[in-house]
Amino acid sequence: MYYLFLLCVLPVAPLASRSIFFSVGFTDDVVLSSKGSAVHGLVLPVSSARAPVVSVSLTASDSTQPLSTFPAVVGFQQGEGGTACHQQCLNAGMNCSVGAISGDGPTSCPYGCIFAQSSSSFDECAALCSTVHCGDTWEGYPLSCGSCATESVRRTSGDPVDLCRAGCAFVHNATAKAMSWKVVLPKIPSVGSFNLAVACTSGCEDEGPITLARVRFGLVFYCAGQSNMVLNLQQTYEWGNNSMLLRQVANGAYDNIHMYNFNSGKYPIPYASRLAFSTQFASMDSLGGAWLNATYAARLDDPASNSPPFSTFRTFSAACFYFASKLTDLVSEEGGTPPPIGLLLASMGGTTIESWSPNETVRSCADTNPGSSGAPVSKIFYGSVAPFVNTSLDGFVWYQGENNCGGVMGSPLDGTGYACSLQAMVRDWRRYWSGGAPGTTDPLAPFGVYTIHPSGCEGSNQIGKIRWAQTANVGHAPNPFLPNVYVSQLFDLGDPWANGNSWQGNAGCEEVNSTGQFGPTCAPFDDSRWDASLRYVAPLTYNSTVKMYMGGLHPRLKSPPAKRLALAYHNLFGGGSGPYTGPTLAGCSLRPSSNSSGSAPSTIAIEVRYNASLLRGETVSVSPYDADMRTWGIGDSPTFMVCLVPEGSLALVEGGCNQWFAMSAEALGPSTVLVTLQPPFQALPVALRYGWPLQDLDCCPQEIYANGSAECPAAACPIKGAKSLLPGNPFFANISATGSCVCTPPQVCDF
Repeated sequence: MYYLFLLCVLPVAPLASRSIFFSVGFTDDVVLSSKGSAVHGLVLPVSSARAPVVSVSLTASDSTQPLSTFPAVVGFQQGEGGTACHQQCLNAGMNCSVGAISGDGPTSCPYGCIFAQSSSSFDECAALCSTVHCGDTWEGYPLSCGSCATESVRRTSGDPVDLCRAGCAFVHNATAKAMSWKVVLPKIPSVGSFNLAVACTSGCEDEGPITLARVRFGLVFYCAGQSNMVLNLQQTYEWGNNSMLLRQVANGAYDNIHMYNFNSGKYPIPYASRLAFSTQFASMDSLGGAWLNATYAARLDDPASNSPPFSTFRTFSAACFYFASKLTDLVSEEGGTPPPIGLLLASMGGTTIESWSPNETVRSCADTNPGSSGAPVSKIFYGSVAPFVNTSLDGFVWYQGENNCGGVMGSPLDGTGYACSLQAMVRDWRRYWSGGAPGTTDPLAPFGVYTIHPSGCEGSNQIGKIRWAQTANVGHAPNPFLPNVYVSQLFDLGDPWANGNSWQGNAGCEEVNSTGQFGPTCAPFDDSRWDASLRYVAPLTYNSTVKMYMGGLHPRLKSPPAKRLALAYHNLFGGGSGPYTGPTLAGCSLRPSSNSSGSAPSTIAIEVRYNASLLRGETVSVSPYDADMRTWGIGDSPTFMVCLVPEGSLALVEGGCNQWFAMSAEALGPSTVLVTLQPPFQALPVALRYGWPLQDLDCCPQEIYANGSAECPAAACPIKGAKSLLPGNPFFANISATGSCVCTPPQVCDF
């Protein structure tokens, strides 16, 4: 059932000179999974009456003797048309976006190439073009099954057809149809470098093998999402100080990391430049570029130029690369040898989760957001996800949700909203990948999620609810709804200068004036305000050479969130034994009133208990925090907030309270925190929240931060794991008549 999605493939040379091709994503310097990896592509037989014979050989890079040779499985089921069809689309000028969704336009002729794989005739294929994925719009233009909105209708085979049907005709009019080949390699240790050659030894035009050089075996991750996954390295603070990061990587600090940028917002290399660019490499596929070793990619960049001749390292996803670099650091710090890490990037800004999900996934959830973003429902899945379902992975990294904030957050219990959509997408991505090449990608492959950062919600203030939905409404992950899902909580990691900067530039206090001074209202630089573990970042946030893009929507601080995600992966799946999530609510109870009259208490005190097993041996740390709201510039915060209502009032649900007060906090024991509120007040507590602002806010409510006079230090909220420094997971709980916390199912917080 997976053959429909295998053929977004283009050759690396004209068809006339080659009979066999690797699929998209296979070039020199590729990293394959050491757990067992599928290698696949297309072959053009001499005759459709006889299947060709294909084999793959593996050779150490410093040797000419093959270590092993593997016969390939060849067949029509997974590969009719494919490369030949795509090349014909291109040669005929019927190609808008070369088979993928991007800012360059919607899919066109290559879509017909894909539809042709599930059809036995032109008429059947053309019918798919008329009924499948139609009726969507792209940037206001109606789509007819992916035909380019700006290109006129063409005629193929004497019939008036749109560009999608042209792809159908190319396949079904062919005399010798392309066939697929596939080899599943066994487990191979993460040491050494190899050459991998594929050859058609019979049934093809006479041709020597085509070879991929410097193949490594290790961990492979697919990174996807919207603009915060797109945001590139040169747009982060860590890039500052004269491109310190670039020099570090160019000197070999992360030589184990290899990167492949398939379709990040736009193609990594303009199409007109690809032919010239390809001469720099022994192999390159013309759809997605080339795999690049991080060291080599950094050396290609010109540190003195903001516009290198072709962007390589600096324009790669920061959220994706920093995840791999922090994972590398963790392994090194424990005395291990970091494995090769391959990063397969496909991301696009302004997109909803529905555009990343196959049609059946979208239909499985109610109250979704069809067509409300820059890409219609399912379009990115079929253009940027499906081409890689046969690629063997060790995990996923996902950063998305900004454009779903205005929708329904829902619940996995009733199959609604974002909570359902994320659960369903994770399930179905795993199903496609593990089914495409059984025995390679694990059916429960680790799936990493960046939650939404401060200032990250587009069009609503549902910031607390969407972070909850990103854990399937359980409050932490993994959980029964999201097995093997690991999370980086970002409610305390917004851009430090989000409140004090203009739209595109550094107009706030982070930039000195012409006399070398900060403005008169700016606070002096003081890194003691920062958490000790993040103090190294503080100097980078002052006088930054990195400009903000679209305000706080795109935080420039990207390595601390990635470190949290890498730590979770390492401690869950990479051999580590420490915590993978921050302190997680187990329950809370209202301490008895110190007022014997039975009226409202003179002091409100609530014991908050955290899940001891999830702490994995560490204790809960409580950092100093200003809970005096009289000093605040805003009336809300992600710290502990209690709702008070007059005696006799009914209990409330979230959002129904307008009397929220900040509470101070102190540690009572290894997993217990006491939060208190001093008088004056004449009311009763009915709800408690933490990490759950009712507006899209960071952890710095004080006036000095709210008006942009100083930066909001990273990780400024008080609850953390004492050693891991992972932040306490957000929660919202009602307080029952008996004084205990009750959360909304499926989250449980009453024990």
